[in-house]
Amino acid sequence: MFEDRRYREHMGSRLRSFSVSFKATDLWIGVEPETYVPEMEGFILNEIEKLWTELEEYIQEHPDYKKSLEPIEPTEDMTPLVKWMAKVTHKVGLGPMAAVAGAYSQTIGMALREKYGPTDIVVENGGDIWMLASEEVSVSVFAGDSPISEKVGFKVPAEFTPIGICTSSGTVGPSLSFGKADAIAIISPDTALADAYATFYCNKVQEPADIENVMKEISAQEDIVGAMGIMADQVGILGIFELALFSPEA
Repeated sequence: MFEDRRYREHMGSRLRSFSVSFKATDLWIGVEPETYVPEMEGFILNEIEKLWTELEEYIQEHPDYKKSLEPIEPTEDMTPLVKWMAKVTHKVGLGPMAAVAGAYSQTIGMALREKYGPTDIVVENGGDIWMLASEEVSVSVFAGDSPISEKVGFKVPAEFTPIGICTSSGTVGPSLSFGKADAIAIISPDTALADAYATFYCNKVQEPADIENVMKEISAQEDIVGAMGIMADQVGILGIFELALFSPEA
């Protein structure tokens, strides 16, 4: 299945980047060049395999966990990953798999930080990013064929990282969406939660006029520190971060 990854062409030009894939997980990873060692790639692959094993073993015993579009109550017998996903999606009002990409991004980023100690890390998983930075980073929002795509975004100061930046779209990529937004981007310290919120609010957008109402709803969530909604030529932005503008050539 085709998945639009054009946005990766503009990511992390000052970083040493590489990709690691396993099953449905396709990660783009960037670290500062002087900290890169080839062993990182094998280490990350092993970490992804462990995450998949943990999730698939639970799903084998509890198939509704994968299929449900409704929240599942987190329980004490769940493994850490499974419980985390259930907890954040239960809060938002979605089935637990709505948080899987964000959960994987954050888990891999934190493992990479602990093992190798980079001060700059970007882990991108299908539009869901966990980021650690030593200086301010400007992040554009990819919104498919919208004329605003990659022209607007956020300036994220280093002191606010590590942080999660997750984007859901009803027009880009194969992920299940009941909405039609070109992009709903959510920033939160919890990347799995940001992933779930992005999906939830993208589902609410059926026409450009919905962007304003969705942004009002997002503004009431204290665990969201930044958000952007895009459909066609309509854009809404809120949160604690300064707006970043990008030229078409950038």
